Amino acid sequence: MKKGILLAALLVGSVMSMNAQALTQGNIPYTTYNYTYYGEAVKAPHAYTPAETIAGIDWQLGNFQEPSDMKIYPDGRVIVSDTGNNRIVILPAGGGEAVVLDRFGEGDTFQTPKGICLDSSQHLYVCDMGNQRVLEFDENLALVRKIGAPDKELLPDGFNFSPSHIAVDATGRLCIISE
Repeated sequence: MKKGILLAALLVGSVMSMNAQALTQGNIPYTTYNYTYYGEAVKAPHAYTPAETIAGIDWQLGNFQEPSDMKIYPDGRVIVSDTGNNRIVILPAGGGEAVVLDRFGEGDTFQTPKGICLDSSQHLYVCDMGNQRVLEFDENLALVRKIGAPDKELLPDGFNFSPSHIAVDATGRLCIISE
């Protein structure tokens, strides 16, 4: 067990220290292992091969601080929940200028945005954990609605609505996880 934890820590450390150039050249800076019933490490095929890294500094946005979620639009744009900077960043497919969503509506802002998801209409949902709400934005990033805590009659006394993860099904029903 201790071997597995040490190996996992070394693997995470080596993956975190790899640079973007190594990834884009197809070099894989780690070895993948499985464990036998007896706890012996056995080399295994790579579970995935990273194609590139995404960093805010590459888009003149400064560093991402505690990015907590990422989704990809069907057209290839990448959405990053940049939690530590209290913003949502949308990176264009194939280059161009990034869109930073940090103010919306009447000057409202995020406070610890976490989980994000897209529905079939390309509406973006953001778990605004610190403000205890979920926000829905349309395909043009205009605020559609704010969703607060569910009906208290269904929840125990003292329940704190802090949405951290979200999913939406094909019918538009939201599944929200609160910490």
